[in-house]
Amino acid sequence: MRVVKFYAWEKHFAQAVSSLREKELRSLRALKLLDAVCVYLWAALPVLISILTFITYILLGHQLTAAKVFTALALVGMLILPLNNFPWVLNGVLEARVSLHRIQQFMDLPEQDLLTYYSQELPTDSSSVLELHNAAFTWTAEHSDGSGSLQLFIKHLAVPKGSLVGVVGKVGCGKTSLLAAVTGELNR
Repeated sequence: MRVVKFYAWEKHFAQAVSSLREKELRSLRALKLLDAVCVYLWAALPVLISILTFITYILLGHQLTAAKVFTALALVGMLILPLNNFPWVLNGVLEARVSLHRIQQFMDLPEQDLLTYYSQELPTDSSSVLELHNAAFTWTAEHSDGSGSLQLFIKHLAVPKGSLVGVVGKVGCGKTSLLAAVTGELNR
């Protein structure tokens, strides 16, 4: 939050959050509308199936008798449970489709070429597992003038093999940026 305030990005982030909230509300409205349709179908489907069955039977030129009506109602009565579960099955299929779409979006992300991100040179000190010398990283791609936004510059960092390293500092001082740089998530 300190970085957001420092760079006066409140309006930008407020617009982004508002946009995401609107999108979420549209999704929730659609979901609740689907739930309402499911409840309506749960209550009305057995009656509608019975009526449509009798109308179709009469329109096909057959004679409707009490025995046929009671038999048809008994059969529809046995189908009530599967018919009532159908809207929820449909709802579950739609939710699974949304989940698969999200997974597919993640899987379609471009692969990182870590061989170009990390130097293939061996560390100058053989006891080091990680070395950074005069390394500059940015959160966004660099512009044509060579500048980037929120640049992280590391003059020298060496981590010995087998050591446990803690990254400590104030909010907004670059702890997460350092870890993102080491894991290849920043532009080098």
